[in-house]
Amino acid sequence: MVGKSDDRGSLLIRILSDKDIQKAIAFFSIALILAFAAVTTTTETDQLRRGVSADDDDRDFTTEFVNIHYPTFLDLRNSTLEFIAKETNTSFSLEILDSDLEHLWSRSYSLDEGEKESEYLPDLDGVNSENPPSYLNFNVTEGNLSYTYTVSYSRTPYGLLSLPAAFFTLLGMVFGFRGKGVILGEIKRKQMMEKENKKKEEREKKTEKESSEDDEYSGEVIYESKEREESGQKGEKGDASHIDFMGIPEEDKDDEQ
Repeated sequence: MVGKSDDRGSLLIRILSDKDIQKAIAFFSIALILAFAAVTTTTETDQLRRGVSADDDDRDFTTEFVNIHYPTFLDLRNSTLEFIAKETNTSFSLEILDSDLEHLWSRSYSLDEGEKESEYLPDLDGVNSENPPSYLNFNVTEGNLSYTYTVSYSRTPYGLLSLPAAFFTLLGMVFGFRGKGVILGEIKRKQMMEKENKKKEEREKKTEKESSEDDEYSGEVIYESKEREESGQKGEKGDASHIDFMGIPEEDKDDEQ
């Protein structure tokens, strides 16, 4: 297992040492960072606070409109209009118009001092992404009030970074394609080395097997030669003992007679 991990480590080092592969990795890393920044969203909030009074001689609220910001994309999170009466029996009407000053929605209110009222614009009939509100028209007939318009929405402030991210991605692909030959060559080289090592192991096993068979055969030959030697020595000893037991040969016996 250690040998295999070392081979893999050396293969990875040889691949990463190639200049084209290094450039491809660098460009892909830059593209990834830019792409992540491009899709990063932030939540922004715009708020408008104003007061409206029936005895305000400086404004004709029946003819002047208040421009508001209403995002038309789907990331709208909040668009709320809140009223607070500053005097008792505050009466007023509100009309919401689009960018062409066309009527979208209207309502009349009568509030006591300190009383609050709020409207969530996306829930109002006639107000939608196709007909976004652009103006508020207040007509205060009695009393005094203040209102607060709050809109929250999500946006991608760094969306333009997607353009350089795409450019660096293309550069990474070019250098990665150029370095593909190095990767394939190293993989093929590793496969050839593994095949060579496998053949070498098979040859070593075969040699060990043949040597063990030769050792067994030589042992059998040595054992048989030893048995023959021992049997020959026993035969010589048997003849000598026969001569001794027989005593003097027959010729000697005739001479003695």
